[in-house]
Amino acid sequence: MPSQAQSNYKLSIHEICHNLPKVELHCHLFGTIRRDTFEYLNSREGSPFTDEEINGFYTRGKKPIGVLRVLRALDSQLIKYPQDLYRITKEYLQFARSHNIIYSEFFWNPTGTAHESHIPFEQAQDAIIRAIDDMIPEGITGRLICSVDREVDPKYAVEFVNWMIKYPNPKTIGIVWYAME
Repeated sequence: MPSQAQSNYKLSIHEICHNLPKVELHCHLFGTIRRDTFEYLNSREGSPFTDEEINGFYTRGKKPIGVLRVLRALDSQLIKYPQDLYRITKEYLQFARSHNIIYSEFFWNPTGTAHESHIPFEQAQDAIIRAIDDMIPEGITGRLICSVDREVDPKYAVEFVNWMIKYPNPKTIGIVWYAME
């Protein structure tokens, strides 16, 4: 029989929702970059983004301001080392776990990273997978999905599929492609 203290204790809707184990099945890795990490990378690379542009990326409304430009610019201007991908991935998974997410499938565009950041696919994938592995003891399972950039020449999609064949990893579970109409 519950004690008087137990029967008087009620969880708030926030506590109930937080305590439920959750999964996240549609997340874009670069869209998860923490503001302090963005600011660090921006500073390290000579501040190609203004404070206003950074604020716009984190302003939510109907759609973040300049988000596509910023996501592409992460590869072309800020992401320079495999360790950058490791950091972004681990920080995302830590944040997700703090919200009781126990499983996440997230997207990453290997073409942009290979061609813009000049980090070879194998090194980039390894950095992301290392972060996934490092978070297993924290109670979260991550899986990587490679994403086709629908705005580039289709030959790049074929190229990264060939990379996936050459460097398979069981935690890279597939590809996603969104057709433009």
